[in-house]
Amino acid sequence: MKELGPAVKSVYLVPCGHVFADVAMKEIQEKICPECGAEFEQDNIVPLLATSEADIERLEKRIENLKSQGLTHTSKKDKSEKKKKHKGDDMEKEDKAANGAKEKKTEDARISGINNSFAASLTAKVLAEQDERNKRRKLVAESARRETARG
Repeated sequence: MKELGPAVKSVYLVPCGHVFADVAMKEIQEKICPECGAEFEQDNIVPLLATSEADIERLEKRIENLKSQGLTHTSKKDKSEKKKKHKGDDMEKEDKAANGAKEKKTEDARISGINNSFAASLTAKVLAEQDERNKRRKLVAESARRETARG
């Protein structure tokens, strides 16, 4: 096969992600990846850095077809609708907060994103220690202010 480089037109196979020279893929009549053996269709050969109008039009049609089928570039289900729903939920929460319903920030909120139970418990302990240190610092600072005000 031909070596890839800036002077060689390269193509990308969608199912497996391997990249080959365009000339090599045209010479091979099989619809199987030479590297891993994954099957692909002619439509799943995507030119890298497409410059010709024909390639650009073909890629645009491919994306339109995939979107109409509810698929992404990699032929997987498009999840963008779910993301939009989550954004809508966030907007509702922001509206509630703006209306005066303030949400308190608790330790659970600070560690809620941690999936590992050991890491979550360790984080909770560290946060508790930090809160305790902050309380002590505030008390020391307040007592120092009182003494300077008296003196």
